[in-house]
Amino acid sequence: MVYIIVAIVVLIIIGVAVFYAMRFMKGSVTLDLGNRSSFQSNDQITGTVSMELKKASHGFLKASLVGEHEVRERSSSGDGDSTSWEEFFRTDQMLEQEQDFPAGFTKSYEVNLTAPTSSVMHGGVGHAVKEAIDSTDKIPDGLKNFAKAAVSTASQGFGRTRWKVEARFDAKGVDLYTSQRVKIAMTG
Repeated sequence: MVYIIVAIVVLIIIGVAVFYAMRFMKGSVTLDLGNRSSFQSNDQITGTVSMELKKASHGFLKASLVGEHEVRERSSSGDGDSTSWEEFFRTDQMLEQEQDFPAGFTKSYEVNLTAPTSSVMHGGVGHAVKEAIDSTDKIPDGLKNFAKAAVSTASQGFGRTRWKVEARFDAKGVDLYTSQRVKIAMTG
């Protein structure tokens, strides 16, 4: 039994090492946002993405601003909570369309992403649901008001959130990826 566990652990370690070796052999993607890591709503998040390919590859390159919130789930057996992070916001800037890139390809790209406002964050789905509730006459007014209040409460905020800017060369086989955490103070 011990030999099986050791063999599984060794195979996992070898698999991780092979993955990183393949990624290293393909090339690299780097992200530089300068000295700034805190932003307000509507601020421009600017920086540079550099890509260097060691092998010929087919794929595309994009930069993204990603927002995630913490999700807590209570176990059904009652022996603890588990937490995970769920993406709730993403905006992409395409830097290179899908194409074939030659070996030795090197290029830098300017990144310009806009930090969202709280109205963009909470007005989207919640606003659409409220309009749908208002547009029907089959729901009594009291129930309509209750439903709209529930939607407003649900769209107020998520608790803990985290933001990152990521750069990804999405290619056949192993992707090249990097990210940098940022803080966004939501206003408006």
